[in-house]
Amino acid sequence: MLALVSRSNMKATALLNLDRAEVANCAQHVELNLGHWNQKVLVVGTTFLDPEEALPSKGRLLILDETTLCLLQEFPFEGSIQAISFAYDNRYLIVGLNFTVMAF
Repeated sequence: MLALVSRSNMKATALLNLDRAEVANCAQHVELNLGHWNQKVLVVGTTFLDPEEALPSKGRLLILDETTLCLLQEFPFEGSIQAISFAYDNRYLIVGLNFTVMAF
């Protein structure tokens, strides 16, 4: 589960349930300017835990509304998303995926 917590009173203002055996590994708050889409979002990288796997084989990249945690877009990945970053004025997404770094 992901929770958005208020700075003023430390109470959850929004919740998002993840899939079974899914955990959040990393997150970035960013303003995306993609032509028709200009919005501040929370980008979360996840992994699906399987006790029979030494290295996780599945994960997701979630793009969430920054105030409601409403899921705007999701991208499945073959591997665990360990790190997220942005480059060149948020035009490129950098993802650390198991032992690989990918740019989009």
